[in-house]
Amino acid sequence: MKKVFLLGLAYLLFISCASETTKTITTPPSPVFSGYRITDAASSSNNTSVITSQTIINGTLQNDKFYSETSEVIYNGVSQGVFTDQYYFYVNNLLDHRIGGTGTTYFYYDSNNQLIGATKVSSSGNLNERYVYNANNIVYCESINLPYNDANAVVSHRNILQFDANNEVITAGPDSNLDGIMDTVNNFSYANDNLMSISYYNGTVQTFDYSTVIDNLNLITQNSYGKKVTRLICSDSFRGLTYDLKYSKNILTQDMPLANYQVLPTYYYQTKTVTQNINNPQSGYQGIDTNTTQFFFN
Repeated sequence: MKKVFLLGLAYLLFISCASETTKTITTPPSPVFSGYRITDAASSSNNTSVITSQTIINGTLQNDKFYSETSEVIYNGVSQGVFTDQYYFYVNNLLDHRIGGTGTTYFYYDSNNQLIGATKVSSSGNLNERYVYNANNIVYCESINLPYNDANAVVSHRNILQFDANNEVITAGPDSNLDGIMDTVNNFSYANDNLMSISYYNGTVQTFDYSTVIDNLNLITQNSYGKKVTRLICSDSFRGLTYDLKYSKNILTQDMPLANYQVLPTYYYQTKTVTQNINNPQSGYQGIDTNTTQFFFN
């Protein structure tokens, strides 16, 4: 998961990038994931030697949510040990904290299970976020210098997100002078749980086209964090002139040729394989790296 799922967000930028419930996909029927396996195998050589390495990560899910991983690295046929680590911790079915990247992120909720604060603790210091709920499904996403519940906290950065009834962001923008009004406004439209277009504040319109293949990783991520939470903690991605989040139900048509998918009749994929060439001019090593992600279902 360090390579794939803590994308962070790559899925989630801040961490990596009313009662919060995850929307259940019913058409086609949503399977129950039991786990996943990531295998990365590389072989390269130069004029004098051959190097082989294999990383195997077996992920355990709980209630379709990320939980722990058991990993092993095999270098030139010799195992470097097997290690099991828990990365996600839940309380009352809500994500309490997550270990990953450069630190641990803690999440705080109000009595309605709405995210109201987050703090990332690392060796370089703490990053604090506060989420303030307003009328018309508008939320202020604020970077502050102290914990979310400290009355002396000072806002250094604020984004404003407006949600629809499906917990999708429909308008977003920065609020640099903290007057409660977006300085610029991006508009988002959706269909069938997919982001279809973005009308940026400069007049540019970006549209998206999707395959029929369902994004397993996105589904598990939203189950783990909560759908609305994944948007809140990545508010910066909604405010600008670029958008790189993968929060739609289906995989983009343009992304399908980048990997080889084995797709189930339910449109979820069983495996995803990405093959890349290794070419290191400095060492002279050349070879192939193959990364395969496999999902298991109950």
